[in-house]
Amino acid sequence: MRRKRLLVAAVAVIVLGFLFGTAGARESLDGNERAAPLELTNALRAASGDDSEKSAETVYKNIRVFKGLPASKLEGAMDFMSASLGVGCAYCHTSAFEQDDKIAKQVSRTMIRMTLELNKASFGGSLEVTCYTCHRGQPAPVASPTVGAPVKPKASDASRTASGATLPTGDQLFDRYIKSLGGEAALAKITSRKIKGTMLTADGTAATFEAYQKTPNKLLTVAAFSSAVKYAGFNGTSAWARSDDKIDEVDGESHAVLKRDAEFYQGIAFKELYKNVMVAGEARVGSRAAFLLVATAPDGSPERFFFDAASGLLLRRVRVTKTALGELSTQTDFEDYRKVDGVRLPFTTRWSTAGMAWSRKIISVRNNVRIGDEKFEPLFKTVNLDRE
Repeated sequence: MRRKRLLVAAVAVIVLGFLFGTAGARESLDGNERAAPLELTNALRAASGDDSEKSAETVYKNIRVFKGLPASKLEGAMDFMSASLGVGCAYCHTSAFEQDDKIAKQVSRTMIRMTLELNKASFGGSLEVTCYTCHRGQPAPVASPTVGAPVKPKASDASRTASGATLPTGDQLFDRYIKSLGGEAALAKITSRKIKGTMLTADGTAATFEAYQKTPNKLLTVAAFSSAVKYAGFNGTSAWARSDDKIDEVDGESHAVLKRDAEFYQGIAFKELYKNVMVAGEARVGSRAAFLLVATAPDGSPERFFFDAASGLLLRRVRVTKTALGELSTQTDFEDYRKVDGVRLPFTTRWSTAGMAWSRKIISVRNNVRIGDEKFEPLFKTVNLDRE
């Protein structure tokens, strides 16, 4: 599992919010602890929303508490615990992840059972109580209210701006976004793109990258590290990753995220793909005033979009991932928009989730380059980073 994650992450960090350079997490129990009871197995499978995929214990070693969880969901559960406690993998794991050498790992299993049993008994299995409910980003939960906690502000009219003007509709924000990018006519003229740039991964590793895109949603990314060149692609239907001539299929949440980030223009298919659209009010992204739009993505997950109140450009996008233990958000910030062939692109993109951040910066863009569809397949020939 972790090898696949590192392979995808090393390349996909260029265009999406995967992590790179952290060690893997394989959950296990020692012989003195009981296995997960049937009701917890059913609860995990129900929380994941998938009853067709192979379960974690059939794919990975020594799975006990997470029995019944689809294999592709195990990584998300680990990420959620890490973010909720503000710790890395090494807090519970040694270099041999399936072993049980640390007390923290034993305690975590007790806590997982506790939250699942509590939610089952009190909330019908809904994930109302999670690791984050008590821990709030700290290894030890705080049992007492914070002294001097701010008083809840008075409710305001959510349908109006601070100045009293009526908020724009979702369609108005989207139409303004298209116009701010360059307009429909300019966007339609560009059907392929090659990008070169630099990237900085979550563990501080620097690399150069190239990204190839083709309308409407085909993508290949190539990352050149000091020790290896790694690839990840989406051919319009399936996602994959490759390193050292070994090909891995990308599935589960990683597939959903790569598919989303293969969009030729971020959010361009908003009207066609998203449901339950609502303008929630005003917000701030750094020093910029923005309008917050919330909607349901095609896979059913909630997303939030922040559009610049002055320019109409997309400043931030927040995706909520539903893991087996709770919801985990990944934030993408778009900065330094520049015009290339009449169309604006963000030359700096930053991704972040709880406790981690990574980024890319574009150096050059070539539009309407000739790119064959075979380039987006896992068996394409190796890309020479110095030429087309």
